[in-house]
Order: sequence, then C-alpha cells, then structure tokens
Amino acid sequence: MIAPTALRCVFVGILITALASANDQPWLTHMKEGDVLLDQGRYLEALRSYRTALEEAGRLGSDQSAIAVAHNRTGIAYLVLRDFRRAEAHLRESGSAFEAAGQQRESARVLINVAMALRHQRRFAEAAEANRRAAVILETLFGAEHPEVVPSLISRGELLLQLSQCGKAAELFASARSILGSTVPLGGHVVSLAVFHDLGLARLCLGDHVEARRLIGLVLEQRELALPPDHPDIAESLYAYGKALEKTGQRKEAREYKNRATAILSRHYTDNLIGLTVAANAPK
Repeated sequence: MIAPTALRCVFVGILITALASANDQPWLTHMKEGDVLLDQGRYLEALRSYRTALEEAGRLGSDQSAIAVAHNRTGIAYLVLRDFRRAEAHLRESGSAFEAAGQQRESARVLINVAMALRHQRRFAEAAEANRRAAVILETLFGAEHPEVVPSLISRGELLLQLSQCGKAAELFASARSILGSTVPLGGHVVSLAVFHDLGLARLCLGDHVEARRLIGLVLEQRELALPPDHPDIAESLYAYGKALEKTGQRKEAREYKNRATAILSRHYTDNLIGLTVAANAPK
C-alpha cells in the first residue's frame, strides 16, 4: 500500500492569495507554522499548529474559506498520522464549505484527499466515487491534459494499484507523466516525484523489475537531495527501492534499504502515535 505521506496530499491553494488580508490574525500564523512543520515531516507538531489555527479561526469568526482551509490542513495532518477517520471528518468539513462557496477547484482537491482517507479504510467504492467526482470537476474546469488534473490521475492510479489492477494503474501514471514531462525536475518537484514513484511501483507489480528499480532510484536520489534524512517520504522510497532490489536478486542490499526505511518510520511513528494517544480526548 502506498503510504499517506504529506508530499502525496493535495493542498488547497487559496491560503496565501485569498487570505492575505488576514495576516494580522493569529490563526494564519499558526497555519504557516503548521505548513513548515509538515514539510519537515514533523506531523504531530503540524497537527497541533493546525488545530490551534482552526480553533482561533472559529473564535475570531473568520470567514468560511479560512475555516475550510484550516479543516483541510488538519485533515491532511491526521491523514499522514494514519488517523483516517478523523482525517475524513475534517476533510469532509472542508469540502462542504468550499462546495457551498462555489469554489469548485478547491472542493475537487479536497475530494482527492478524502479518497485517500477512504482508500486506507478499505472503503474502495466510496474512494472511487470521490476520485470520479474530483476528476469530473477538474477536467471540466481545466481540460483533460492540464497539470491541475494530475493529482486526480495519481489518486485514481493509487486506488487501482492497491486493488492489484497494475496495468490500468500504470496507464494513469503514464498519462500523468506525459502531462508533466518525461524527466524528473532537478530539485525534485513533489508531484513529478510522486508520479515517478508510483509508476515504478506499477512496473514492479507488472514484473518489470529493472525499470521499476530505475524509476524508484531516481525518486530516492531526488528526495535525499531535497528532504531531511529522516523524512517519511525518504523512507517510502528506501523501502520501495529495497523491494525492487529484492526482485532483481540483490537480497543483501535489499535488506539494508528496507532496514533503513523501517528505522526512520519506527522512530517517526512511535513518537507521533504516543502524541496522538495523548491528544485523543482533546477537542477536535
């Protein structure tokens, strides 16, 4: 299963542009702090900042767009912390607010995150419907070949990959790759890296182990350049690369990569799960 890491989530895009006039509001400061922490893989700290922002936005009577953004970020934080039910609840609050405000692009992007939360709860039919709705909105707004539709292609492909429909998943990832371009940009544009990583997993699933290793290796190289060494996205790539090495007969090297991935995730999620347990009874 593809991990629900922060760089795989879809962020609503109105925070700075549409809400710039709110710079003096304390909730926006907490929101920006959360974004920095999320980028660093410090998910529990990000969750605390987003929940504080959400509480502040409600207390100050902020408009619905601000509250919708705060719910979206809080949902993403719960998503990457693997608390999928709370993630779904916050994301649905966000999507409903955007839909009521007529902000179709933002509601579609939130739907993609909802699909991820549903997929990880094994509610596959609901996830497929959320993906379908997001795709219809984005393709209507931008056209089928626009970069805005790429997150929808990725999400649909990841669901198919989880259902072992490897060929269909590979087709969607290849379409996303075609839209974005055929090379991984220097510095590791996160959406392009997600496409290459997922395409590598699809090739692995299809038995094309050498090409899978090449694609996943490219992503690992770029992520190690761009991210802190203990970031969960690096662990995702390390583990996938280990699987590819295993399939090509390099079992000793495969164990080394998988062990590195496990060490990162064990430290990361042990700390976060302890924090989530403590926070479980706090106001949502």
